[in-house]
Amino acid sequence: MADRNIPVSGTIGTFRTEFNELAGDVGDIATLSGYSATDMVGALNEEKTATHYSQDDILAISVALAD
Repeated sequence: MADRNIPVSGTIGTFRTEFNELAGDVGDIATLSGYSATDMVGALNEEKTATHYSQDDILAISVALAD
């Protein structure tokens, strides 16, 4: 997955398309099972608390999700 970038000259249609594709890349929060979180940050924080990951581990997971 490439980084999402909308140039200054981009249109609202371009923004809409990129935003919707980003949402698809991240996934549907409703399908997140086993967590009470309602967003990605909350889910990562719950995972960190439950498994005692270090900040470096959480950063690595975040970066992996963005790739």
